[in-house]
Amino acid sequence: MANQSKAAPFSLDTILQQASRVLHNARVNATNARKYDSTKVRKAMITAFKDSTGKLAYDWQLDTAEALLLGLDTVVIAGTGSGKTIPCMLPLLLPENSMKTLVVISPLKALQRDQARRFRKVGISAAFVNEDTWSEGLEQVGSLI
Repeated sequence: MANQSKAAPFSLDTILQQASRVLHNARVNATNARKYDSTKVRKAMITAFKDSTGKLAYDWQLDTAEALLLGLDTVVIAGTGSGKTIPCMLPLLLPENSMKTLVVISPLKALQRDQARRFRKVGISAAFVNEDTWSEGLEQVGSLI
């Protein structure tokens, strides 16, 4: 039997190229369907984030935030402390999304607290819910969402 090396079915470059095509197609579809303006939305997110934090979002954070806005299924794989929460935050900083609800599921209580604090720091209402904070009042609020 010949020794056959198995190449990975997808390289990182292939995955990134495919993701870029999917995002591009979603932009085109949204532009045609509802006059979506990617440049305008990205500039608005950049400005809102800089105004609320004094920092600039990275391109990958803006791409991810835009993918979320366009309704794309999105996965971010990045190291601890790299800013994975920011793409969830960016769309909520836009005035037209201020009344929207986002649910972030985090496995660690310390991370839950930190994420809620970060959201509140930029003016987004946030709460973390786990076995330590759960109450009947929260259950009633949850049924309204």
